[in-house]
Amino acid sequence: MRSRLRASPVQEYLRLLKRSGYTLTLRDFLRDRPGISDNDLGDLIEADGRARMAQGLRVSLDDYLDAVAQLQDFPVALDAAIDMALRSMSAGSTVSAEAVAKLSAAHPELESAIRNTALLNEVLLSTNTMRRALPVRTIMTLPTDFGPRLSSGERRYLLREFLGRGAFADVYLGVDRRFSDAHSQALVAVKILNAKKDEWAMRQAAMEATKARRVDHPHVVRVIDWDVCDDADSYIVYEHVSGGSLDDWFESRGRFVSSQDAARIVMEAARGVQAAHAAGLVHADLKPGNILMTADDTAKVADFGVAVETSESARAPVVSQSSAIGSMAFMSPEQYRLEPGWRTPPTDIYALGGLLYWLLTGRLPNGDSERQIEATLCNRDCPPPPPALRSLRRDVDADLEAICQRALAWRPHDRHSSAGALADDLEAWLSHEPIGWRKPSLPRVVRLWAQRRPYAAAFSLLAMIALAGTLFFGERLTRAVWEAQSLVKRHESRMALGRDAAKDFIASIQRRADKRHVESSLFDLYVVESYSLGRFANDAFSNPESNKAWIPLIEQVLASMEQSGRGRTLSAGLWRTGLAFRLTALSRLDEAAAQIKQARDILAPLLTDPQEPTLRLLDALDRCVLIGRLADVVRDRALTPAERQRLQDAEEALWRRVEGLDPAAPRSRQETLFAHYVAIADSPAMLDQPKRAQAANTFITEAWRDYDDARASDAPPRP
Repeated sequence: MRSRLRASPVQEYLRLLKRSGYTLTLRDFLRDRPGISDNDLGDLIEADGRARMAQGLRVSLDDYLDAVAQLQDFPVALDAAIDMALRSMSAGSTVSAEAVAKLSAAHPELESAIRNTALLNEVLLSTNTMRRALPVRTIMTLPTDFGPRLSSGERRYLLREFLGRGAFADVYLGVDRRFSDAHSQALVAVKILNAKKDEWAMRQAAMEATKARRVDHPHVVRVIDWDVCDDADSYIVYEHVSGGSLDDWFESRGRFVSSQDAARIVMEAARGVQAAHAAGLVHADLKPGNILMTADDTAKVADFGVAVETSESARAPVVSQSSAIGSMAFMSPEQYRLEPGWRTPPTDIYALGGLLYWLLTGRLPNGDSERQIEATLCNRDCPPPPPALRSLRRDVDADLEAICQRALAWRPHDRHSSAGALADDLEAWLSHEPIGWRKPSLPRVVRLWAQRRPYAAAFSLLAMIALAGTLFFGERLTRAVWEAQSLVKRHESRMALGRDAAKDFIASIQRRADKRHVESSLFDLYVVESYSLGRFANDAFSNPESNKAWIPLIEQVLASMEQSGRGRTLSAGLWRTGLAFRLTALSRLDEAAAQIKQARDILAPLLTDPQEPTLRLLDALDRCVLIGRLADVVRDRALTPAERQRLQDAEEALWRRVEGLDPAAPRSRQETLFAHYVAIADSPAMLDQPKRAQAANTFITEAWRDYDDARASDAPPRP
């Protein structure tokens, strides 16, 4: 009988501790009591910490490490020791980020355990409090009536199916009788918190419902109702989303979806999250289980029970017990560490990037195991990123990989500026639009344009082939362009076909130029002219009459783009470059200089590589304009030494462009224009370099050798 009534180790220790005036140490108590279990050690440490803090005494992790040899081998006891130390350092039951940082710095070997304990403290409100707040609920016998009574005497909701259980609540599929009739049933999801007559649970239900109802968006699950039932059940009623969670949806597809589906789902979720951010909420728990899928595979963000207000980060230096932390698998580093300012949109952006990574690879972004996740998130330096998407899945495009990597950036300021910006990038990728911050090359822009408008691209290519006429007739299209001259001679009789097709195409464009479709009419041809058929295409429009015809059309396009707010886009920069070239070719130098400046202002931030061909072309056109202006100056006076040096530098740069051309290749309109201005610069009135001037004129003569014959016969010009 005596043994059954003997005090537990905790009771015995607390009695001795109080009798000693709190001078007894846990180490002394344990010295003569070997073999105490991990759970009992945890209870002893928690009792010791609470008793000492109640007396205003300090609790130290070092004391517990000293009291229990190899404390790291007792996970429950270690967790209790860290918990008590953090509470003591935070001077209360809430754990401050500063306490976590200081304790981690003092015990770097335990940093992972310290941060896990802090998270548990945040989520569970301590084990004992959670046990009181969330008792295990027995699943209801179904079907059953639930909720407030209607005027008919029936309860509003008929619960029909148990859908699942979370940390805070059970969820049932129900029928809302208020909005149902004999022909249709209004299905809802009823979330019943696991507590009765509990102030915390009722407050939690009210907070979740209030937060969720702030966000009205097609990609956010809508809150219909919340209340406390007459039997004291706190509940929230959501719209029913029939497709289940994203986790289930992904599993049903064998854990493999197309890149397009993955991007679309995360884009939709990001739109919903942006709506929450605009309402002042950070979700803080984005994971596959909190993304619900409709019957038509539309994504909706759910479960704002742990959402925090963005304003809290400014006014609350400590972690509030009423908020909670999301799944570690998709958690941002700053959220895991409870760093100041983690309650901000970048936390959700990181989780969205993690969802995209998971959908594309089936792997978790922070690691495949709890140990890996802890090691990753505890790394204060920038750890190695997760395996590259394209190393795991070759069909992932480089732009999509870059979008995902940016969202998963380790430092918050390196991520997208908002969830909306992430959604915009994904929408652009899905539409085959260039991603601006990626600084796409012009070939990349053209490839995306062709993917975006395949029929227009095909038509434009066919039109250019028709314009080329018999240059390609009977020969494979892959033959080098500089063979065009010999092909023309062999198929001269068929050149009329190309001429007529080209005339018809140009005429159709000019007819449309008086309508609103001028930009779409011209861009197809302009892109193909500039980039698809290389040098021949450049030469095909090199005569002055063509330049004069193009100028008013391009000006009309640019005016339209300015009016629609697209005057600073990559397309606008390309149009201005083409206009600058044609104005320079016609010696309209002041107009050309203005277009060069505007084109460079637009393109320089977008095309950061100074060797990008379009930027190099603008530099060369600048030099042509300089030479042309100085040629006007020498008619009135001699050049100053500074002007002469600038002239010489411009001439050298242009001549390098001309001299570096492959001798076997045809002379394009660009090099022909550069040679023309080199000849002007080397004339007797300027630099007076007769050999260079002669070489430039020879280049021009060779380039135009066949043009006179072509114009005389009204045939398409040849290189």
